[in-house]
Formats: sequence, structure tokens, C-alpha cells
Amino acid sequence: MKKKPNIGIIDTGTSNLRSVDYALKEYNVNVLHISSYEDFSNNIDGIIVPGIGSYPVVMKKMRDKGLAEIVLNQISTNKPSMFICVGMQILFSKSHEFGETKGLDIFKGEVKKIVTYPKKIVPVIGWNKVLLKKKCPLLNDNSNFCYYFTHSYFVKTEEENIISTTAKYGSLEYCSSISHKNIFAFQFHPEKSGKDGLKIYKNFINLI
Repeated sequence: MKKKPNIGIIDTGTSNLRSVDYALKEYNVNVLHISSYEDFSNNIDGIIVPGIGSYPVVMKKMRDKGLAEIVLNQISTNKPSMFICVGMQILFSKSHEFGETKGLDIFKGEVKKIVTYPKKIVPVIGWNKVLLKKKCPLLNDNSNFCYYFTHSYFVKTEEENIISTTAKYGSLEYCSSISHKNIFAFQFHPEKSGKDGLKIYKNFINLI
């Protein structure tokens, strides 16, 4: 009998764990919540860092509870890792949300406040189309679909080759997802994006 994958969800204390739980339980997996380094197990087959919450608060919890070490270890072992919303943003060098906060610095770039011309409402809340820039195994036939966004900040990356999709909001076109080796990250929320969003979770599990 094929073994159920063990998926670890990183709990920063601010994230929408219930929605991610619901999305994963559509499939045949074991879900484990990881809120500190002591919760981590080498039997984890893949991790997910959910969104929601401010960058400084999330990074403080990541460092204080040893969660940053777990993420870096997971990436170094080439196991699939998925990052959502602020989870994607912390992969970069720094954020300007409430001052300047250092991130995990896995990729070079910074997180900046959304400013558009003509001025549009921020935060961005609702459905928006993504524009394919390169193939990503978690998107495959999901490319150029609409997904659900809720955020006030965006990633400005120095590494254009990692961008899988962009999205447009007024005059701003920004990075809406990235993929690089075993790292997959989305500014939008797949777990809140209906059947097309659930396909992303399915593809992630199939990779494992």
C-alpha cells in the first residue's frame, strides 16, 4: 500500500490554517501542524507556509520558534515546499512593512507597499487573473486563470528568472507566483480559489 504523504503546515500564529487544512484533506494525506522547532519531524515529506499576517510579526515568530530553521532545512533537502501570500514574501531579503524587516533572504528582492496610478483601493481583495511567464509544475493547466488575492504589499524581485506568473492591478504589474527547484510560492490564496486553486494542492501532493 502506498504511504500517505506527511504534509507539515508551518503555524506562525497568524495564518489561515483551517482553510489550508480543508484544501489538503480533499486528498489522501496526513496533515501535521508545526508551531515550533520541537514539532518538526524528519518524516515530513513537504511543508506549506500559509499566508495572512504582517511581515514583521510572522518573521519574529519564525525566528523565535525555530520555524525559519525548519524552512531552510526543508529547502536544503530538496523536499517540495509551498509558500502562500506573506509566506511567499518572507522568502525575500527584506520588507518595508512597518519599517524595515529582514526576511529569509533565499531570494534577492524586497516587499513594497502597493501604489498604483490612477490610485486604486488597497488592500487588494478579490479575484484577479494571473499571466504566465514560465511553466510551473503546480500550475500546469491552471495558467491564465483567476485566483483570490488579499494583500497590501508585493514582491519586487531582483531575480526575474524565478517568476512564474504576474498579476496586474491598475498601472502595477507585479510578481504573483514564483518557482525555483523545490520552492513554489504564490501571492494569491489557492485554498480560497475554488477548484482551480485546489488543483495547485493536488499537483503539490503529486510532486511528493
